[in-house]
Amino acid sequence: MHMKMLCINRLSLRECLIFLVLLNLCGSLPKSAPPLKPNFPFAFMWNAPSELCESRFGISLDLRYAQLVSSTLKDAANQSITIFYTDRFGIFPYLDEDTGKAHSEGLPQHVDFKEHRELAEDDIEFYIPVGQPGLAILDFEEWRPQWARNWGSKDIYRDKSIDKIMQNNLSISYEKAEDKAIIEFEAAAKKYFMKSINLGKKLRPKRLWGYYLYPDCYNYDYNQDMIDYTGKCPEIEKDRNDELLWLWEASTALYPSIYLELILKGTRQAALFVRHRIQESMRVSMLPNASYSIPIYAYIRIVYKDNEHDYLSMPDLVSTIGEAAALGAAGVVSWGGMDVTESEDTCFAARRYLEKTLNPYILNITTAASLCSKALCRDKGRCVRKNWDSEDYLHLDPSSELCESRYGISLDLRYAQLVSSTLKDATNQSITIFYTDRFGIFPYLDEDTGEAHSEGLPQLIDFKEHGELAEDDIEFYIPVDQPGLAILDFEEWRPQWARNWGSKDIYREISIDMIMQKDLSVSHDEAEDIAERVFEAAAKKYFVKSINLGKKLRPKRLWGYYLYPDCYNYDYHHDMIGYTGKCPEIEKDRNDELLWLWKESTALYPSIYLELILKGTRQAALFVRHRIQESMRVSILPDKNYAIPTYAYIRIVYKDGDEDYLTKPDLVSTIGEAAALGAAGVVSWGDMKVTESEDNCFAARRYLEKTLNPYILNVTTAARLCSKALCSSNGRCARKNWDSEDYLHLDPSRYRIKWSRKGYTVKGHLSQPDVDWFEKRFNCLCYTDDPCYSPITFNKVSNFV
Repeated sequence: MHMKMLCINRLSLRECLIFLVLLNLCGSLPKSAPPLKPNFPFAFMWNAPSELCESRFGISLDLRYAQLVSSTLKDAANQSITIFYTDRFGIFPYLDEDTGKAHSEGLPQHVDFKEHRELAEDDIEFYIPVGQPGLAILDFEEWRPQWARNWGSKDIYRDKSIDKIMQNNLSISYEKAEDKAIIEFEAAAKKYFMKSINLGKKLRPKRLWGYYLYPDCYNYDYNQDMIDYTGKCPEIEKDRNDELLWLWEASTALYPSIYLELILKGTRQAALFVRHRIQESMRVSMLPNASYSIPIYAYIRIVYKDNEHDYLSMPDLVSTIGEAAALGAAGVVSWGGMDVTESEDTCFAARRYLEKTLNPYILNITTAASLCSKALCRDKGRCVRKNWDSEDYLHLDPSSELCESRYGISLDLRYAQLVSSTLKDATNQSITIFYTDRFGIFPYLDEDTGEAHSEGLPQLIDFKEHGELAEDDIEFYIPVDQPGLAILDFEEWRPQWARNWGSKDIYREISIDMIMQKDLSVSHDEAEDIAERVFEAAAKKYFVKSINLGKKLRPKRLWGYYLYPDCYNYDYHHDMIGYTGKCPEIEKDRNDELLWLWKESTALYPSIYLELILKGTRQAALFVRHRIQESMRVSILPDKNYAIPTYAYIRIVYKDGDEDYLTKPDLVSTIGEAAALGAAGVVSWGDMKVTESEDNCFAARRYLEKTLNPYILNVTTAARLCSKALCSSNGRCARKNWDSEDYLHLDPSRYRIKWSRKGYTVKGHLSQPDVDWFEKRFNCLCYTDDPCYSPITFNKVSNFV
């Protein structure tokens, strides 16, 4: 899930410690009907004759991820989704658009409503059992109840209506005949629509009744101008939808269509087309009552409208199902005709598409919608974008999604304030990591073979080309004006000559060789001096241009480099007993030399990954403490009155033990130290190993439920309490004595973290002893220039937790 940055209890980003695990942030809708299937605020429904693949060819389709499955065959009664086509519901008058032949009198103003009711009653009772919940859709497409909308081939209904008036009154003018025809047609059409839906509601009140294609907004102008297409619904069509208030008042569900044509395949215009159609449905859904939203079930096809054998691409699933879910629709109904079952090949194609593409996406989005409902709405509402015209989607973090899709194991990430993905095709994330293959041109050398990639060295780069490509990458990954974190992760070489040791010494060697090849008379020492200056100048230029481009294009992001600052305090490998955690003075001096980098950074991203050798030791806390403290020192080098926010990267497994989760003491030594020292948050990075087996997924779930989640709730709550108690909620608490053992933890004598089916909750209230304890041990890092340190007294404290 992706997006705006929000903290628990609506505190601002800076008002609480944020635990960041690489949630589309949504608000709740007005009151609406509860979901048809409990725990599925967004439902995927299948409405196609897929049973024919099994009966004809022995090919079964995996529909287990659909919340409702039904058939469209005419003899299929007792379905949870019932579509009443015109030949299945009473009497439907219509005209053959080619020949003009009238069926059932042709026009709504000629219907025998008594006979229609009797036959329709029989149809309803045949298709829908008494007391069965589900959807009931009236699909009457031959004519529309508004005169003005019967254009094109449907103009025949206007012509015939006028002809009837003129035949009955030979003296009437055409204009007066037209006026009278409009009145009679619309009155009869309204009566037909109203009597039909009201009969359905009366006989089968547990069904959600509505008309297919209503509302529509006729935003098909991409056919005329694809480049400038905005997706907006014409104002005249929105006005016409307003005139249908009588229909919305009678409807208990809305069934718009979001079928895609091939011309929209893989384009941004596809999302715009769907977005405005769903948003118009949302607007219409509240016309009868602004405090109640009629549930919307959008009709989709998983193939393109004009090519029934071309399945929707993954981006177009996002543009249809993803848009509908994010905008607050109650679900989508995937309709299919006989084309899916016409041959063995088409059945195999459908099965492959379900297994490889559709089912994983459906599981992703329905699970994300459920999690969002649980996290934001207490399972009593449906999530919807705060900004309906944004690119925020209800998508899971891929690692947790794969546990769900592969093994049915969901990971509880509700206590993370942000959840984002590291996958290369994952755009629109609130945390964006630019690896070297995702940001312009990155020159590097293969440390084993010496092979140069993109010229290999920063001094050989084409900065113009790099800037152009990097600009494309930034615009691809980060939407305009979206806040969040932006991390440049360039680890192959370091911008300081002296720090390219070990396997990275190749950058120094090749740089020296280049100088000596250009000037055969230069000595090795002279060549090394020149190479150092040239390398560092180019490396600095590369780092500065890259981060400045990011800040220029996406100024709402917090830009910085992963692993910067570092202090290389890894000497526990040589002397564990005497290890102090201190950063070598030479490394602190080298960090001082990087002042140019800190001046450009709007966030710092040091790493506090732990190795197994530190497991459960005091040295683990010392290792982290000095790294965070060095980051805090560096953060004020550009300006003593402002600390650049620090977001420390952690792993919840040991660096050299991917299946060995951090112990509780080591959570304190990492997350606890970062919080107590004044870091703005931690980012828990993980790769795909958590999902590689069922056992791994179970282990991750157990660790989250039993260990990590209660600790995160403890630390984030304590940080908020301290901010309120000492800093008027306008600052972040940091240790007075940075080298102490004081942590932002809830006092177990006054607070309890309790588990229930709804998750963990904190029981307890802020008290004077809490304030006194915080005041003795912590200071405030204020968010503004105004002083914020102002400890409250008990008689002013209201219940906070």
